[in-house]
Amino acid sequence: MVLPGIAQEGLFQELMLRNDVVRYADVWSFHGYPPLDDTDPEPSSAPEEQQELRERFGVPGREPAMWMTERGAFLPSVPGADPAYATQRTQARYLVLSTVESLAAGTDRQFWFCGPPCTDDGVSFALFSRDFQPLPAFSAYAALTALLGEANFAGLVEELLPRAAGFVFADGAGRTVTVVCAPRPRSVAVPVPDGPRRVYDIMGAARGTPPRSRRGTVRVRASRDPLYLVTDAPPTRRPGLPAGDGRTRTRPLSPAEHIVLDQRFAAADAAPNKADGDAAPPLGYRLGGRTGMHLAVYNFTPTARTVTLTARPPSGWSVTPRRVTEVRVPARGRVRVPTGVDHPLTFEAHVGDEPVPPSVSLVQRRPRGDD
Repeated sequence: MVLPGIAQEGLFQELMLRNDVVRYADVWSFHGYPPLDDTDPEPSSAPEEQQELRERFGVPGREPAMWMTERGAFLPSVPGADPAYATQRTQARYLVLSTVESLAAGTDRQFWFCGPPCTDDGVSFALFSRDFQPLPAFSAYAALTALLGEANFAGLVEELLPRAAGFVFADGAGRTVTVVCAPRPRSVAVPVPDGPRRVYDIMGAARGTPPRSRRGTVRVRASRDPLYLVTDAPPTRRPGLPAGDGRTRTRPLSPAEHIVLDQRFAAADAAPNKADGDAAPPLGYRLGGRTGMHLAVYNFTPTARTVTLTARPPSGWSVTPRRVTEVRVPARGRVRVPTGVDHPLTFEAHVGDEPVPPSVSLVQRRPRGDD
């Protein structure tokens, strides 16, 4: 089960999380793009922002897995032509750096948008030319995939900061891969394990076998175009779990987790322009002095269940009836509970002593005269 891809933190994502849907998901899906008008972008902070959001809503550990199901850059392109060479080089650099930083931030799967020729409103995302020939970013992507292998992040090279950056990965085959870059060209000494080593450029071309000093470092020329320093020895620091391992559900869903609450309002109560994905908030249901709605209670278990319901409005708002003590829901069935709503609310429920995931709606007060 994969959560819908979230372009950025906002009203929809927070409402989804308030409804506690993450407990049903195997994958937390999100998107990450730089600003629209940045022609030489730095990687977006989407992975870090999503990790902060998980912490805020109490998502435990590394469950569910983190997948960035879209990442790209809005690079200028003239209609009917491929991007300029300088733009192609920028795309290749951005693809590699954004992927490396995302994996280092805890992302388990990374997907680029997109492969085939794709130009939209004067910007290009594609990894292939209009003649379906690979652009530099495609070759850089192939090199990154081949060299990083499983890409199990082992840590940053703190010694290089702030003049340069180094990201250490285990490739899953006993090798250490250190990705090195710098904001401007400079020589840097990179600590590596003891073992045969090779350097590859951003396109995967071999760039020699530099010696390892007595201090355990290898000197390379770092720049904005990342280098890969591959050593035939495992990292000195233990890497994280391979992507996908340890993320599977360890227990079956409880009977209470098979109960779903669904608030239903009339279409006339929807916010104006809610169908417009770019409409400004508030976007909640518009309620008058008294508005009718109903709560659908679904039972996805093979036996009938008795469910206790409670409405929990904010201070100063009211719901009638406030409590329906017993609702009997048939096996794999549904019942409707009519409710009069004065203001927004949260519905909670229990099966025995076990809480059911809540149902939360956003609402707003209808302007006077519209009741």
